[in-house]
Amino acid sequence: MSVIQKIQEKYAKLMAVIIAVALLTFVVMLAFENGGSLFRGQENIVGAINGKKIDALSFSKIIDQQEAGMERQGYPPGAALRQQAIETAWNEELRRIVMTTELDKLGMRIGKKEIGDILYGANPPQDLKQQFTDEKTGAYNALMAKQQIDQMMKSKQTPPEQKEQFNQYISQLEFMRLNDKYNALLTNTANFPKWLIEKQNADNSQLAKVSLVREFYTSIPDSAVTISDKEIEDFINKHKDDYKQDENRSIAYVAFSALPTAADTSATREKILGLKPGLDSTKDLQQFLESQGVQSFYDGYINGSKIQIAAKDSIFKIPVGSVYGPYLDGGSYSLAKLIGVRSQPDTVNVRHILIATVQRDPQTGQSQPVRDSASARKLIDSIQTAIRNGSSFDSLVKLSEDPGSKEKGGLYEKVTAGGMVPPFNEFIFGNPVGTKGIVKTEYGYHYVEILSQKGSSPAYKIAYLSQPIEASQETDANASNAANLFAGDSRDQKSFDLNSEKLSK
Repeated sequence: MSVIQKIQEKYAKLMAVIIAVALLTFVVMLAFENGGSLFRGQENIVGAINGKKIDALSFSKIIDQQEAGMERQGYPPGAALRQQAIETAWNEELRRIVMTTELDKLGMRIGKKEIGDILYGANPPQDLKQQFTDEKTGAYNALMAKQQIDQMMKSKQTPPEQKEQFNQYISQLEFMRLNDKYNALLTNTANFPKWLIEKQNADNSQLAKVSLVREFYTSIPDSAVTISDKEIEDFINKHKDDYKQDENRSIAYVAFSALPTAADTSATREKILGLKPGLDSTKDLQQFLESQGVQSFYDGYINGSKIQIAAKDSIFKIPVGSVYGPYLDGGSYSLAKLIGVRSQPDTVNVRHILIATVQRDPQTGQSQPVRDSASARKLIDSIQTAIRNGSSFDSLVKLSEDPGSKEKGGLYEKVTAGGMVPPFNEFIFGNPVGTKGIVKTEYGYHYVEILSQKGSSPAYKIAYLSQPIEASQETDANASNAANLFAGDSRDQKSFDLNSEKLSK
């Protein structure tokens, strides 16, 4: 038997153990060198922020989105763009995670109504504003935007990727609004140290017993007190520093008026006279006034006693359809067209139920759509039918969406003409007591019931067109030139005086 065979037989088991241990050690070292583990697969992590690990796959999608967005903006593709996209994506993730942590601590959230305000309010995102701006009016059509977005999100034919992309867009808008709120919170916050609050509480909790006697100076007449010149002199000598004046200044100035001249006034009158034929003959009064910049035309009747126009008595006497003026109204020349005259109550008591198409946020004052016009009309028709069939108005008024009257049973008392929007005003002042019906306004659909009316007087529907009397460019330039000329003459005179003083010396 050879020596090698003897060794194999004697040490076979030992060699097997040694080899197994060596292999196991090699595997363990390899696993740790690669950042992995023996008992679980390698984690696909690119980094961590505030202890939150960033998954490589998710982060790669964010990078791709950033890169695609940059390419759409005209950036050339390549390694440099990829590196910039990586840096931008990482900074965005860093900002998002850090801000989300702070926002969660404060409990700041964005609700559904606020999302609606972001998308369909007065200041919508620029991309939505461009897509849904009415070409004729130039105004953002929030109702159309809401309808198309709702249809896209509810439709089964919309690809899931498109819905997911829109949800991510909403998340970005929410995050931007939360950032704005957080920054506003920091900007408008005042911090008081704890010791100051404790001191104030301690001071406020102290009690004191005080006896006070006082006498007013006014209780002693001036004639009962005599002050000598010596007393005045002594007082001044003791308080010389209080009356000390280091330097004296005297100022002289000349004013050059840039107010409208007689020529400017005459030019304004001629301009408004040129508009009189158009106001007199127009078939579409609303459009004509808007073309001249008038946005406050009230298309309704107002009782004569409530009209605050200096020339109203003269306006009331002209025939219906005629134009009065031009006449001076403050700093303007104005025209007034009498559209109609009728007799109507002085005040009206009315109750109503509103089914709104838009609602105004009491904090921001911004309006946002709540339902489309067809849905609102169906609801108000149902309410009208229910009341006709015997349902109680008081029970149905709970459905009203007018916060100004809902808690009072839908009641508005002592309404004067002009206090409501024109369609509502026309219904309650143009119909007798007991009339019930549906009125459409800019706020939605109203079911209205006229309860009572008081008084009666002539009412007038009048359209006004005004032109302010302003200084022309020529008037302004003349005043400026006169001032500059005077200033130049003054400098020359001062120079002459100084030179004369030198010669005399």
